[in-house]
Amino acid sequence: MATRSATRARRAAPYTADELRAMFAAGDSVSQIHGRAYRLDRTMTKDRLRAILYAPVTA
Repeated sequence: MATRSATRARRAAPYTADELRAMFAAGDSVSQIHGRAYRLDRTMTKDRLRAILYAPVTA
């Protein structure tokens, strides 16, 4: 049986603000999202993440 890592390529690019907001809208906590984002971008702090998640979205 194949493992998940064998069937799916690892993500290398940081998440976009829209992707982070989609995770939050789907019910993920700030801590969960921060863990994923920090793994890809070590400059992502929880404060920066909160600023992205709670900022008004412009169309």
